[in-house]
Parts: sequence; structure tokens; C-alpha cells
Amino acid sequence: MLICISAAWNMLHDLVYESLESSYSLRFCDVAMLTHAKGFCVQKAIRKFCLMTLSIAAIAQVSTAAITAERRVLAAVSSGFPVVRSSLLKPDLSVPWSQPVQVVDPFEGTYLAVFDQNYFSRSFGNKNSQVKVVSLWSQNSVRLLLAYRGRECASVRGSYGLRLHTNFFRSDRDPFRFFDDDFADSVCITSSDTQKIVDLSLKLGDRVFRLKEKGNAFLVTEELAAALKNAPEKNVRIRLIADNGETLDSEIGVGTVKAWKSIY
Repeated sequence: MLICISAAWNMLHDLVYESLESSYSLRFCDVAMLTHAKGFCVQKAIRKFCLMTLSIAAIAQVSTAAITAERRVLAAVSSGFPVVRSSLLKPDLSVPWSQPVQVVDPFEGTYLAVFDQNYFSRSFGNKNSQVKVVSLWSQNSVRLLLAYRGRECASVRGSYGLRLHTNFFRSDRDPFRFFDDDFADSVCITSSDTQKIVDLSLKLGDRVFRLKEKGNAFLVTEELAAALKNAPEKNVRIRLIADNGETLDSEIGVGTVKAWKSIY
């Protein structure tokens, strides 16, 4: 038994030494099983060594990725700007608005950007809607989200002119919520949704820039970046076209316009 273990150890030592010299520490495991291993105990020892080597390599890769991500966060914090850990846009987003932030995204990396939001009411999607435009301005691109909350009201009367009780229609599982708007004989339905923006234009002074869409974002050219950096400190008008064909105008607030000077 001792001879078998000793032989296995000596063979592993030689193989490891050769593999490390040639930088093929994992590859030799596949070859050794077929060409060098003699005897069951040697093969078993090599198999156990290979599994251990692969496990160590996997742990090292995970640890390296975690260390890299942590270094990105520390670097972002040391920059002095607030850190936002995702670039995802959503209607209920909670981030520092209209000021430079360091975005630390696991898929996109670390970069400087500014988030902006604007609210207004208008008819959208054949409904009276509260519209929200969320945007993310970075050095190379602009991303937008158009969200809206609509309401439709209708008169509700029974056959004898009696008002129906609105709670009868209520359902916790129904995304459309019925509520009483305090107007006699009426029931309203609210709904919310988002629309993709397929066209973006903005006006800076007398110039209108129409941005090119690429991969759910709009590209910022060197010319546009220079114009954004030097834009007057006042609200900037933008025009959006949603994928349902509707056009609506919005504004970028003066706080975000000031932050552009740090981004571009």
C-alpha cells in the first residue's frame, strides 16, 4: 500500500513539475490518465488531484471576479460622486436625480452619468394620462423610459337609475383598479404601462440634434457631447416618438443641464 502511494506521489510530482514548466497545469490531467497512469491506485490519485486542481481554479476565478467588482465600487466611492449600482431604468426608480453619479453596473462596468426625470399630464394612448420620462445621460449614449398612468371614467347606473356599488367590481388580482372619483354615477379605471422610445431629438439654441438609436440607446456623437457640455443653464426641450407612433414633447431640467458639464 505504501509503495502504491509512494509511486503515485512521485508520478504526480513529476507531472505537476512538467505541467507547471509548460503552463499546462490543467491540460495535463486529461493526458495523464491515458499515457502515464499505471495501476488503479495511481489513476485514482491522479483523478483526485485533477478534481482538486479544477476546484481551486474555479474558486480562484470567482474570487478574482468578486475582488474586481469590489475594487470598482471602491474606486467609484473615492471619486466623490454618489454610487448607483445599476443602470436599469424603471418608473419607480430611486436615485440621486439631476446630479453626476458613478454607475457601477455588473454588465456595463463603471462610468459617470446623470439621471433625469420629468412629469406632465396629457392625452396619451387615448387616455388622460400622467406621463413620466426617465433618462440616463452618459458619455457615449442616452437611454430613456416612457411610463404613463392612465384613467378612464364611465357612468354606472342600474336599470332603475340607482348607482351601482363600485366595490362590487374590485379585484386584488386585477391590474386595473376601479375607484370612485367622487363624481355622481361614475366609475374610473386606472392602468399603467411603459412605451419604448424609438426616436429622440433635442434642441440646443437654434440647433436640433436627432440622435441615432442603437441597442435600446441613443448614441452621443462628439459634436453633440460638445454642445451638451456648453449648453446654457436652462431647461432643454426634447421630442420623443414612442413605438406606438405617438409624439410627445418633454424637458430636461436645468439641474441635469448643469450636470452635463461634468459628464461631457
